[in-house]
Amino acid sequence: MAVDRVRVAVWSVAGIVVLYFIAGSSCWCYVFSPTPRDFAERIVCGSNQKGIHAAVVEYRDEHGELPGSAEVLVEEGYFGEDVLVCPTSGQGYEYERDSFGESDEVLIFCDTDHGGEKVQTMGDGEVVMEAVE
Repeated sequence: MAVDRVRVAVWSVAGIVVLYFIAGSSCWCYVFSPTPRDFAERIVCGSNQKGIHAAVVEYRDEHGELPGSAEVLVEEGYFGEDVLVCPTSGQGYEYERDSFGESDEVLIFCDTDHGGEKVQTMGDGEVVMEAVE
């Protein structure tokens, strides 16, 4: 009987320790993970950049050359000024004209921290997330 009580006590303590670590680790993950708002802003930021890339492609097809700046696309009516800025910070995106068509070079870059990541669009139109250093 005494042995059974010791086993129950040991297993109870072990169970409590395991639950403590599971609960503790999940709480820390929650504290350091991006919020739903970060995800939403990241999606809008990437969508804006994808729209800029599509407008660059359309401009090139219509004019035979790349636009000198992203502002030219607004002036030509491809989209409104709100597409040129990050929804989180309100800062304008960086546009690197010479990177167009290059899969390993950044065409459009957002310098805003979106929950530990920055959003950028490569020259071939792929939107990727870059970890904040």
